[in-house]
Amino acid sequence: MNKNELDLAANCMAKYDILLAKQQPQQTTIDTPEIFQVINPGLPTESHNTVLRTNFSKEQASARIKEVIASFSKLGLPFRWAVKPDSRPENLAELLQAEGPVEITHARGFAVSCADIKPAPGGITTEELSAANLEEFILAASESYEASERRMANALNLLSREALKNPNPDLIHFLVRLNGQAAGFGRLRVINADGVSAGYIGAFGVRKDFRKRGVFTAILARFAELLKERSIPVLLSQVREETNAPLLRKLGWQELGLTHYYYFPAQPAK
Repeated sequence: MNKNELDLAANCMAKYDILLAKQQPQQTTIDTPEIFQVINPGLPTESHNTVLRTNFSKEQASARIKEVIASFSKLGLPFRWAVKPDSRPENLAELLQAEGPVEITHARGFAVSCADIKPAPGGITTEELSAANLEEFILAASESYEASERRMANALNLLSREALKNPNPDLIHFLVRLNGQAAGFGRLRVINADGVSAGYIGAFGVRKDFRKRGVFTAILARFAELLKERSIPVLLSQVREETNAPLLRKLGWQELGLTHYYYFPAQPAK
């Protein structure tokens, strides 16, 4: 990546989650200097019910955390809380841990120039999500994740159906086929920050039986093609340190910031 692309990527990555959240319809957004919180009962997934900015005072942090958790619990919604380098107070992670999250994940930001992505190998095709291939898309998404990542597979089931009901030109889902069979999938968002655009990978995956056969290369190539059609030079992703981060490092992607996510389960609505 050249310096301009790297600066663009860093700027977009620093803002991407809030920018994406602001694009979601039918939700309640609390946007203040103290907190950015999204509440979306229509999409009961952690990625759509979340806290993305925290700037609590040290004195009030514990009480405010309990208030936020109660706001999700009242609606019976699962949610996640992002802890970033600029989150405050500095012991936010410790305070969230005390509230009993069911899982904590560590996600690394990455960026790559679209010009540096290899072309797709022969024999592999892609097609945009449609009513005709919806079930195959869901199958590919479901079988691309380990049992420990079932949350993401379940979310993609909901999100793909929602995408068909409410099309968005800046949100693209596609199915990848190898020899005609559903082999993998991709989910791409276009984001705009300060007048410039980048692509953000919302999700991708390859079914176990189709791995090490060029499908992942084809997924990345399709992401790059979609962005080049819009003259967008940079592709961003945020992946778990425990899973895909080593793969993107191996491919030469530029590392960006690290975010820790604290997941809380749905509570019975009161």
